[in-house]
Amino acid sequence: MVIGNPPYGAKLNIEVKENLSLIYSCFKENYDIYSAFMQLAFQLNKPNGIWGYIIPVSWQSGEKYLNIRQYLFSNGKLEIGIKLPYDVFEDAYVDTGIYIIRNVKSNSYSSSVYEFPAKYKYYGDLVTDVNLKVLPLEFWSNLESKKIVLNPSFYELLPKVFNNTITLDSITNSIRGILPNFEDISEIQNPDDKKYFVGGLYRYEIVRDFKGVNYGDHLKEKPKDYSFFQGERILIRRLINRQFQIMAMYLNDEFVNKKDLYNLKVINDEFHIKFLLALINSKLIAYLKIKGTTTATKDDFGQLTLNDIRQIPIKKIEKELQVPYIEKSDTILSLNKELQEVNRKFTTYFSGQYRLEKLTKKLENWHEQSFSSFILELNKAIKATGKPTLSKKDEIDWMEIFEDYKLQAQTLMQEIDKTDKAIDKMVYELYGLTEDEINILENS
Repeated sequence: MVIGNPPYGAKLNIEVKENLSLIYSCFKENYDIYSAFMQLAFQLNKPNGIWGYIIPVSWQSGEKYLNIRQYLFSNGKLEIGIKLPYDVFEDAYVDTGIYIIRNVKSNSYSSSVYEFPAKYKYYGDLVTDVNLKVLPLEFWSNLESKKIVLNPSFYELLPKVFNNTITLDSITNSIRGILPNFEDISEIQNPDDKKYFVGGLYRYEIVRDFKGVNYGDHLKEKPKDYSFFQGERILIRRLINRQFQIMAMYLNDEFVNKKDLYNLKVINDEFHIKFLLALINSKLIAYLKIKGTTTATKDDFGQLTLNDIRQIPIKKIEKELQVPYIEKSDTILSLNKELQEVNRKFTTYFSGQYRLEKLTKKLENWHEQSFSSFILELNKAIKATGKPTLSKKDEIDWMEIFEDYKLQAQTLMQEIDKTDKAIDKMVYELYGLTEDEINILENS
């Protein structure tokens, strides 16, 4: 028996990487020291022996860890796999799991698995408090990627979700944005510069802010075809949001973006760009891609690779059947634009009144505050400028203005949420999910 908590994340020089790669095939490509320790456990153990590690979850689905999963399939048997919640180890900013593996080849077996909710805080007795689920080997071993998700429900959805679909990369071209040098960026756009996006991008929403960039072959990275930054396209953030959602937005004006945004252009006339936008931003596609990728569920900066995005399954339907999705996308895009305008008007008004240059998070999100909280935060900001705070009369005058704008903002937010849920329902129906399957997904 081997038990351990091997090191991970160690910085290794080229010579060490080359030497370890010659000895441990599992170490190749990922160059993470714990992957070598996984193979070493197989080698140290006797046939049918057991080894158990607490290690990062990245090996379960990471593209560079395929050698480990293939090695496990060919040489071992995953007895138990438990994905732990965030912050189990206070000093380790990495998502971890407990794995018990038997040193025996088996072509047919089931693993006992469990995934803790990401922010679960109570740690009881694993034997009595955790309802381990059954994960048959063929659920993951039959996949080309051999990705291991410790949730059988995920695999049970796959046949239905992938039925009558094509991958997104078969109907779109996609690239990452640019990687400029520091000196290539200018605060004010020069005549020969390209407009360079430095604002925020969210689901159906863009917060516009631009600088200038000296665009050319000297950039560290750039696409061969500049047209990715022109005309109709979808931009997708590499990072997912805290609600475990993909953030995609429709654009049609020209500007250059950095490499943490993916650019998609439709190349097949049978698929409308806003139909694709609705699918990409849906809860079903988020579940499918994020559950199947450990880098997307990690505590710090969950993300999806461009290849993850390219492999999104798109249902093949007639163009006229895409119209409802297009209309809903247009509705939510328009509502978000209206909400931005309400927010701009109110923040411009109160910041201009008191010459506030930098707004706090609470003032930026004024529509989420009560009036008393807003006034308290506004007074703090005014005081920081050295000016007198609001009198009681001033506060009373502000109440009607605040409540009016807040009502406008919240009404729009409710309509956005309603439209978003309507799109999710349409996508569930499109991919043929049952009520039970929808409940599993919604509560995951």
